[in-house]
Amino acid sequence: MEQIAISTDDLVAALLNIAASETVCILDSCGVNHLGSHLLIAGIEPVSVKEISENESENTLAFLDEAFSRKDVASIFTLSYDFGRKLLHIAPERPKTDEPDVFLAQFDVLIIHDYDTGETKIIGNAKKSKAIESKLISNIGVFKSEISNFKSEIKNESIDVRSNFTLDEYLSAIEIIKEHIRDGDTYQTNLTQQLSAKLPDGLTPEIIFHRLRRDHPAPFAAFIKRLDSTVVSASPERFFRFDADSRKISTSPIKGTRPRGETAAEDAVQRQALLDSAKDRAENTMIVDLLRN
Repeated sequence: MEQIAISTDDLVAALLNIAASETVCILDSCGVNHLGSHLLIAGIEPVSVKEISENESENTLAFLDEAFSRKDVASIFTLSYDFGRKLLHIAPERPKTDEPDVFLAQFDVLIIHDYDTGETKIIGNAKKSKAIESKLISNIGVFKSEISNFKSEIKNESIDVRSNFTLDEYLSAIEIIKEHIRDGDTYQTNLTQQLSAKLPDGLTPEIIFHRLRRDHPAPFAAFIKRLDSTVVSASPERFFRFDADSRKISTSPIKGTRPRGETAAEDAVQRQALLDSAKDRAENTMIVDLLRN
């Protein structure tokens, strides 16, 4: 383990500059202390990178079992919604996207910044620590220059945004869901649509993540540079946490909740509004039941 002197802003700038040309994975709490989140964990120079999309989900599960059995590496990965459908043998209702079923990057070195202490450490393969530190330091200024040169004035009307639903298709899907509710197949359904837009010239995934964590910091943010795509996430919600020692899984959904007030009186108002809301009660019941199962 090696401790390095670098600020959080410089660390993120270096990581995002490196991500312009190679696989970089960042899990970032952005300094938002929520449910104990207080770390930035990043991996560069993975020892292995794999993307899988195939019809036999059992083969993918077997690959994951073997990959996760390694004790000398840390794994950062993504799972697609379509992979969940394959596990349940449910045919996709919409055209398949280019999203891989599984992306998996494994690292023998991790960079960890602790927002509570302000310390940044490089852990793992000690032989690579100095080289990793040098790489980070040499990549700080380039990204900062790119950020300052990018013009932020983007007009909404200049961006072509497309949905994978037409309006008629979306309204039809709502009617189908209503019928499923009447038949008792479900009591709430999350109907989503995929929106696609071409990025304006000069706007990169790296810049988007940098601005998100600056302007909308989230305790469970992520930037994952994959082989042909990039995941940029700013989630305020912990899906689940697995405690290896107690072998307990906990989940912390935020549906059907209210933010804390500034005073006890404001808390009381928020609490009563929550108790009086049939929608929030149903939403909370739905998400707790879903995650428990």
